[in-house]
Amino acid sequence: MNSAHLEQGLHITRLLLEAVDDPERLRTALHAMTLLADADAGLLASARRGENAVHGFVVTTARDDWSGAREQVAFPDLALYRRLEAHAVPERLHDVRSLADEHGSTPALPEGTECLIAHLEADGGMVTYVGFVRRAPAGSRIEATRRALLEGLLSHLGRTLAITRRLEPVRAIGVAAMHRFDRYAIGVAIVDEHGVLQYSNDAARALFAAADALHIDGEGRIGAHDEDSGTALLHAIRTHISSDLSDGDVARELLHIGRGAGREPLAVAISPYRSSVGTSLHGPLAGLAVVFIHNAEQPLARVTDVIGKVYGLSDQEAELVEAIAAGDSPEDIARAAGRSIIAVRSQLKRVFRKTGTTKQAELMKLVLSGPIAMVR
Repeated sequence: MNSAHLEQGLHITRLLLEAVDDPERLRTALHAMTLLADADAGLLASARRGENAVHGFVVTTARDDWSGAREQVAFPDLALYRRLEAHAVPERLHDVRSLADEHGSTPALPEGTECLIAHLEADGGMVTYVGFVRRAPAGSRIEATRRALLEGLLSHLGRTLAITRRLEPVRAIGVAAMHRFDRYAIGVAIVDEHGVLQYSNDAARALFAAADALHIDGEGRIGAHDEDSGTALLHAIRTHISSDLSDGDVARELLHIGRGAGREPLAVAISPYRSSVGTSLHGPLAGLAVVFIHNAEQPLARVTDVIGKVYGLSDQEAELVEAIAAGDSPEDIARAAGRSIIAVRSQLKRVFRKTGTTKQAELMKLVLSGPIAMVR
């Protein structure tokens, strides 16, 4: 086999492996597969494309879904292949024109066009189609060695797609959770047992950027402005990960990180997380620690600001909710604000509608223990 082809095949395999962790790599891998289908070593190196360049597509759909994906419009022979799929071997590239001739069908693409398509079985009744289409002079075909190498990569592509599909819901949940952390007024950082930062919210990033107490060093590790505090912090992280403290529980002891003369120190609390942790792509992992950083110099968000942001209330509506949560009656609120009781009750009805509540008791519970309490 041509050494340049083999090298490109290995490169694509590496990209497919990396795509498990970074889905954007999948796009790069598919582009490289398309180049491999019809390019010599010089073109592979320079990424120049000729007029006979190959166009590739990948589409995953339910086996019985014929709603007309855009790929089937751009590559009409895909619809023909799907009708003849029962006669095609999975994970093998089939010449659609030859497949059509064998079974008495007419290809949609014009003469002088070569179309190779393969299908990969997927979980849950899904199937992935991979295709390569090019304008080809009479008698010209994609070289057998390139075709064989592409077929060898199809199983890797199928596994990568399957893994990324399974990881997608997990990634979505993770992103949603991280967005929630960004609404916290306190800093939240997640580190491993070596102090290497895995995640930080907006508040923590601001503290790290200021670097007057905590910072992230050039190796990505959390540290403090003085060596003793940094050593104590790393020791606390490792101690909490190896302790008997349950996942998610926060130790009562606080670590204080000084910020210099006249400054309030940062208060740090640590919670371990070990569930589903033990190995990673980079080796064994004892666990993670969630580090909560309270900045006494940073004022907490006003309740009315939080209420308004969460439920889309006006300033006056948010103040009404805060007063109700404090135990005031509509009559008390009207009297204190010099408003009519009718106006207050009318506004309260609008608040009920916006917050999905129907009673003052429900509104009070929402403020004291609902989503609002989580972001204060």
